[in-house]
Amino acid sequence: MTLNILQKPRLKKNMKRHSLIIVNRDKNNLEVLKNNFVEAYFEVDLAYNDTQAMHMVSKKRYDAMLTELSAPGIDGYSLLEMIQKSALNTETPVIFLTTKSDVWNRVKSLQLGAKDYIIKPIHVKELVARVNMLIARIERKSEEEQIVKRNLQENWKIFQYLTLSKSLVWKKRPVYSLYSSTMDIQGKSFLKTGILLMLELFY
Repeated sequence: MTLNILQKPRLKKNMKRHSLIIVNRDKNNLEVLKNNFVEAYFEVDLAYNDTQAMHMVSKKRYDAMLTELSAPGIDGYSLLEMIQKSALNTETPVIFLTTKSDVWNRVKSLQLGAKDYIIKPIHVKELVARVNMLIARIERKSEEEQIVKRNLQENWKIFQYLTLSKSLVWKKRPVYSLYSSTMDIQGKSFLKTGILLMLELFY
């Protein structure tokens, strides 16, 4: 059996279509990049210089930006700074594509906040794979953070229930009462002979 490692990826039903902006001064390169990313189920916008890129970023949110580090009309460091200050794309990862292989530029780029530094030449399929992996890693991290946040919220609710229920039993409030705790939470309780039978909190 022959395996074609460059075959088109199989798209899953309801697969999310990621948005990508590519900044490159070479129109031929842009078309090649766009065609390959579109095949990988990306929604792609093209910019030929910083001015075009800045205008697009101010109008639309992107999942990633792939840009030349340095080229006529393109300054990757300026674009990175602009992205970090933008209203819509503050969290958008910036990926540099460059022929500069020196350590100084690599370290500087990562320290300033670039999420990847890709040295040319590179096969376009590998480039697509690396962008895909970066976005997937960022989304996975975001999902994990949301899970942690939800767990903290649920644990906090449980703590509030326990704290308020103990307070109500100890103070032996009326059989049916409305209350407001010191934590600015309102609710109602039902007690009988000093035993809490029902506690409901309103958020």
